[in-house]
Amino acid sequence: MTATSNRNDSDAGNAWSNYKPTGGETNGGGATNGGGATNGGGYGGGYGGGYGGGYGKGDKGEGKGKGKDKGKHKGRLPEIDWNGEKIVPVTKEFYAEHPSVADRHHHECDKIRLEHAIACWFTSSDQHWDLPKPVDSLDELPFPDWAIDILQSKNIKEPTAIQVQAWPAALKGHDIIGIAETGSGKTLAYVLPMLIHTLAQRELQPREGPVGLVLLPTRELCEQVAKEIRCYAEPSGKIVCESMTGGEDEAAQAKKLLGRVDVLCATPGRLIYLLNTQDTNLRRATFVVLDEADELFSSTFSDQVQLVLGRVRPDRQVLLFSATWETRIESIAYKICKCNPITIHVGERKLSACRNIMQIFHRVPRGKPKVEMLLDAVQKTLEHKSGKPKILVFCNLADTVPQVVDTVKANGIQCEGFFGKKGYGARSQDTREQILNRFKDPQGDVRVLICTQVLGRGHDFRDLSYVINYDMPGRLADYVHRIGRTGRAGRQGYALTLLEDDDLHVTKDLVGILESSQAPKKPENDWVFQEAKRNHKRRYKTTTKQPEPIQQRNDWEGRCPGKGGEGRLEILARLNGRGVAKGPSELPRPQQAPEYGSYGRAATKGGDRSPYQGWS
Repeated sequence: MTATSNRNDSDAGNAWSNYKPTGGETNGGGATNGGGATNGGGYGGGYGGGYGGGYGKGDKGEGKGKGKDKGKHKGRLPEIDWNGEKIVPVTKEFYAEHPSVADRHHHECDKIRLEHAIACWFTSSDQHWDLPKPVDSLDELPFPDWAIDILQSKNIKEPTAIQVQAWPAALKGHDIIGIAETGSGKTLAYVLPMLIHTLAQRELQPREGPVGLVLLPTRELCEQVAKEIRCYAEPSGKIVCESMTGGEDEAAQAKKLLGRVDVLCATPGRLIYLLNTQDTNLRRATFVVLDEADELFSSTFSDQVQLVLGRVRPDRQVLLFSATWETRIESIAYKICKCNPITIHVGERKLSACRNIMQIFHRVPRGKPKVEMLLDAVQKTLEHKSGKPKILVFCNLADTVPQVVDTVKANGIQCEGFFGKKGYGARSQDTREQILNRFKDPQGDVRVLICTQVLGRGHDFRDLSYVINYDMPGRLADYVHRIGRTGRAGRQGYALTLLEDDDLHVTKDLVGILESSQAPKKPENDWVFQEAKRNHKRRYKTTTKQPEPIQQRNDWEGRCPGKGGEGRLEILARLNGRGVAKGPSELPRPQQAPEYGSYGRAATKGGDRSPYQGWS
């Protein structure tokens, strides 16, 4: 059974891409007319000219695209005009209220939200529906028995704050913008509704593409979420979940996509590649999740995410989740979320960290190597803490990681490094996976892991209690995500940050995070509050290089020497290195430029003058 969509996909595609297909799915010998999915036993023509070529062949026909790219991955995808397109109908409402929830007065609902510090509202001002009533216990959850059994087997006794409101809203078919602190159960807030949504749809056929789609910024996070989905999907016995990320063999991934894939976890870049090579499509994708949404909307991923969403049908359900939210991405989020969107915000509206994390800041004295302070902190933690504590150390640059690892190992501390696949000390993907698994394993031998921001978001280290910021990150949101690797699921966590003189401009913001997180004031942090009052300005180190002298060639005697022509040395003497040729009387009088200090300020008597003041 099919249905026709009369809704334009302007919210997903037209606003982000001006590229027009050269044949598309209909005219290029693709899914319909070229002997493709309908007549050719495959996606013949690879969506035809729409994807820039391709080839498909089946039992009843074949089709070839005529695009210029011949199926190569170019990073751009044509948008689909969904008007008149035949699409499989979708069901998005599955919520059956428990009698106790149905009888709950709205004043009681407000009380539950207040107890969990939940603020929720409809994103569009012209929407006047009643907010879904929150659920307050496992007995009130509208999930099948197999889902409740898994929750109980994992010793989950009640829903977390984000789940209290997100589960009813998602099961009612609303688009959701969910913001909650790290370690608050955001992943499970969308996993169970997605599985129920997927099971309720028409049976998937091979190569129809997934029903559930989860986009994530990193490979490691993608693998973690896929593992979590499989854990909850296994008892149902009907849901197939696959993970598609960069760094893996494309042919092996394409082979997996030949069969049925109900849920697909992917990084944007690899998914675009698979769409361009026609190994999958998103015509059946009706439940789309953007985990770590603020990172996916950053400059690194924004264009890729928008290209992917331009290939998803307009009647989809979209859920965005993140621990931090910036106003700059709100306009993008509102364009994506069109199906009765609800914003669910747990905790402070200001940027804040998890309340279970004790944040401590140490200032690095001038002249003292920062790595010595790191060694001292690691040694004291490993020696004086009971059990087998694990420590996660963050550096800003990949080149710093192997240097710190070598120094730590030279002092008799066993540790490993985890960073990208390029640069000094780079390791293969398999080796990185082994290191990460050894660190995650409670009985693993890796107790100290030194990494970059690649592990700073979303990763769930259940037994991690200590995080050290060897370098202060450039963005406060990254700081919140980094320390959020500890203190998860109500456990106590500790975060130490080493601050240099160049980092003092963030002390005021750090004080704001401490206060909004309602963290107890520690004597070790008194200096941070004092520095915050000094109104430090961000300083940029600059170096001033003297211009190199012109190397004059002695073997060149000038233009037309001996014939009245002016030689090169005469020209240079007259110009004196000051641009266009002018007579001596026309040249401006040279003035002495002010000297620069180490931080770009003019070294004048007052010390406050701009470097360019005094120039004529």
